[in-house]
Amino acid sequence: GVRSPPWRDEGRVVVAPTDPTAPPLLRAQRAFSVWNRHRKVRTITAFMAARQVRSVLLVGVAGAAAWHENVVEDSIAQQAAWSVVSGLSQTTTGPWPRYVACDGLALPFRSGSFDMVLSNAVIEHVGDEAAQRQLVAEHVRVGRSWVITTPNRAFPVESHTHAVARHWSASWRARQSAFTRLLVRRELEALLPPGSRVIGSAWGPTFTALS
Repeated sequence: GVRSPPWRDEGRVVVAPTDPTAPPLLRAQRAFSVWNRHRKVRTITAFMAARQVRSVLLVGVAGAAAWHENVVEDSIAQQAAWSVVSGLSQTTTGPWPRYVACDGLALPFRSGSFDMVLSNAVIEHVGDEAAQRQLVAEHVRVGRSWVITTPNRAFPVESHTHAVARHWSASWRARQSAFTRLLVRRELEALLPPGSRVIGSAWGPTFTALS
């Protein structure tokens, strides 16, 4: 089964361990990240209930370097009757009984194999616009429903590097290895098929696209 997470979701308040030795700004950023991840969990869980989702494919999951990094994936796996996890790793330290090492741009599953395909903060890592379109196409092909989340480039704090406003510079982004193509809302919407829904404001921290 899935391990018990080192946090508690008490309604709208997330209680999580903190590192007292970390700088105050970093502690605040981590706390906000945990809160935002739980907000995504609630959105996705409601979507799953509305669609009566039982089988889930989680795309782009690996062993987490920090305890909070797989909050979304752990939570959604617990909501589903059964789940399959795909990633690039041959091995994983995560609690995934069904883990498939594969390319997220060419998923080794038949069309419509899952009630829902989910990738959480993966699309900004897969490459250029063409690669991002292919990731979306594979979600649409393999899942009867799908969810894609990604951080918002317009938000003042960049989630991978904790940079403040520097990621608004194209030249700065081009020098980074923590991501390949960050998106604003209109760029994300341009990747999606007609009828898709995007949750998140133009200046908010995260977008959740689903259909």
